[in-house]
Amino acid sequence: MDSLYKNAIFYLKTEVSEDLSTTVDRMEIRADKGCVKFTFEGHFWGLQLDGATGNLLAVERRNADWIESCMMVPYLICTWEAALRFLNCSTH
Repeated sequence: MDSLYKNAIFYLKTEVSEDLSTTVDRMEIRADKGCVKFTFEGHFWGLQLDGATGNLLAVERRNADWIESCMMVPYLICTWEAALRFLNCSTH
């Protein structure tokens, strides 16, 4: 697993950008397909590596994760506004 992780970091830096976070958010092992998927914290890029060789199979921009994070914004704003209303009411 350590060599797969090192390969994922190498490919992230060489194929996408050297400036992105290399902190792994999730590793999905797809034994039936023989690959490992890596997603990282702080950006929406993912990599698929061959589980046996460590070779790069795919680079993907995880648009669904980006859309999901945008959909959370109204919820967080509403929750924050409700908390402020509660605090405002409880101080009077």
